[in-house]
Amino acid sequence: MKTCKSRLNRDSWLALALEILAQEGRAKIKIEYLAERLGVTRGSFYAHFPDRRDFNNSIAVYWAETLTSKALANLRLGKGSAQERLLILIQRIKDDDLPKYDIVMRAWALDEPLVADQVERVDRERYEYIKSLFAEMGFTGNDLEMRTMIFQAYHSLSPALFGSFFEENRFKHENIRHQFFTQKIDENL
Repeated sequence: MKTCKSRLNRDSWLALALEILAQEGRAKIKIEYLAERLGVTRGSFYAHFPDRRDFNNSIAVYWAETLTSKALANLRLGKGSAQERLLILIQRIKDDDLPKYDIVMRAWALDEPLVADQVERVDRERYEYIKSLFAEMGFTGNDLEMRTMIFQAYHSLSPALFGSFFEENRFKHENIRHQFFTQKIDENL
C-alpha cells in the first residue's frame, strides 16, 4: 500500500499500524516495515512521533477513539428505538470486523500499561453505551448488568472463541442474538 507523501499524516501511520497489528501481529509493528508500506523514509515517522513509546500509546488512543468513541457518537445520533439501535450496533461490529482489533489490543495490554489504560477506557465507554440501550428497553438491576456484560464480552471476543464458525449464517445469527438480548426472561426460573 503506497501512500501519497503529500497526504501522509499521523493518522496514516496509526491506521496502518493498527491494521498490521490485527493482520500480522505486534512483531510487525516496526518503523522500517511501516515506512516501507507507506512508501516513506524513517524520518517521516519522527516527524509525527517523538519516540516509540509515544507511537505505541498513539496506536492505542487511535484505536479507542476511532473504533469506539467516534463510532458510539455516531450511533448515539441515530434514530430509532433502543432495539433498532442495538441491531445496528451488532451489524456494525460485524461489518467493521471490530473484534479482530479488540483481541490484539487486549493481548498487547497484558504487558503494556499505556495500552491497558486505553482498553479499560474502551471497555467503560462501551459498557455505558450498551447499558443505556438495555436500560432504555426497560431492563433493570442484575438483568441489566448481566445482559450488558454478556453482550460486551461476546461481541469483543467471539472470533477468538468461535472463529468463522457462524460466518455462513451471519444474518440469521445476528437476528437470533438480537432477539436473545432484547427479550425479557423469567427471573423466577
